[in-house]
Amino acid sequence: MNIKECYKLFEDYGWININKNTDKFSVTSSIKSKISSLLESNKDFEEFYTKFDSYKEFMICLKNKIEEIPRCPYCNDKVSLSHGKIRKTCGKRECYQREHERVMTEKYGVPFTWNVESVKEKTRKTFNEKWGVDNAGQSKEIHEKSMNTLLEKNGVPYSTLLPSTRESIRNFNKKIQSDKDLKEKVLEKRKKTMMERFGCEHALQNKEILSRASNTMKKNLGVYWAQQSDEVKKKSIETRIEKYGVEYCAQSEDYAKNINRKYIYNNESFDSSWEIAYLIYSTEVLKEEVIRNYNSIDLRYQDGSYFKYFPDFWNNTHKKFVEIKGNQFLDKKNNLIPFPSNKKYRDSDRQYRQSEKCRIKNRYMKDNVILITSKEILPMIKYVNKTRGKEFFKSILQIKNI
Repeated sequence: MNIKECYKLFEDYGWININKNTDKFSVTSSIKSKISSLLESNKDFEEFYTKFDSYKEFMICLKNKIEEIPRCPYCNDKVSLSHGKIRKTCGKRECYQREHERVMTEKYGVPFTWNVESVKEKTRKTFNEKWGVDNAGQSKEIHEKSMNTLLEKNGVPYSTLLPSTRESIRNFNKKIQSDKDLKEKVLEKRKKTMMERFGCEHALQNKEILSRASNTMKKNLGVYWAQQSDEVKKKSIETRIEKYGVEYCAQSEDYAKNINRKYIYNNESFDSSWEIAYLIYSTEVLKEEVIRNYNSIDLRYQDGSYFKYFPDFWNNTHKKFVEIKGNQFLDKKNNLIPFPSNKKYRDSDRQYRQSEKCRIKNRYMKDNVILITSKEILPMIKYVNKTRGKEFFKSILQIKNI
């Protein structure tokens, strides 16, 4: 017996009603008891009926005149059944999401709803009509309500300040660092979420996010980067004085112990005489306000991990960082290159990682950093030798005995 013969059998018994106008299918009442009696009297039907896992499955196949429930195109399990309908997938989240991406790509050319410009525009329009902002995060009313609720319940304005939350974050971060598989899953999930919401894997790849962050900093602190803010600098100095008793890390004895060779000028530690030459020349000759930089900038690799970049100075006159590099670290176009003579970078994987780091730094430095090369530094060194004597750099050099 096949499904068509079974359908005809049910028609002959009068157990199926079909509306000729709408072609809708329905069964008469107490159909289960009638199937039970048919199972006892008809061996062919009994053999056919046992192929199905449930009564629901049998009735849906009968209604649609199909021999069996279709398979999910992504995992090959049976598709899910809901309200008498056959769904496209098995119902698992990953299969449903893949089907959703397929349909979105066919209809709109993008895999996620938030990538559709018309959806973005409609959302912004709705928020502007109701609250006068582009999204909920910009609403002061929502912010204040959230803060007041947290203050009433927990005594803090933000959930990240709760001791339990901070402890959970610390424990989870420790777990991620010790479990490589979990770390990969977390990174993959983060990339997937970013792709769904913003159409890119990392926040720094999204111009809208970067622009929004810069505008927020400008609005709140009057600068485009936190390191440019006098308020942030002052708070950083206060924190270092409170914790370590010094204004800058380079003034700390513990910091100095970790450096074998250093120059001390104005109670600050420098890695090279070039840095001191630039500081003196810029201050005395160019009359520029130059500050030793101790703050890091987080730059991200393509895989989502990040590294810290420490420019040498902050030039407050030009509102840019300053990096001093010898020609051995630069190509003909003054772009940073890996230093191949260093033994630890001879390995191919490390060499690739170092090359990637240089590419990322070059992109950042293009608009945000003044590069001082050997050509620019030579007249600065000559000026220091002329005004302070040729033995000046030797006099401030300290070498740690190991």
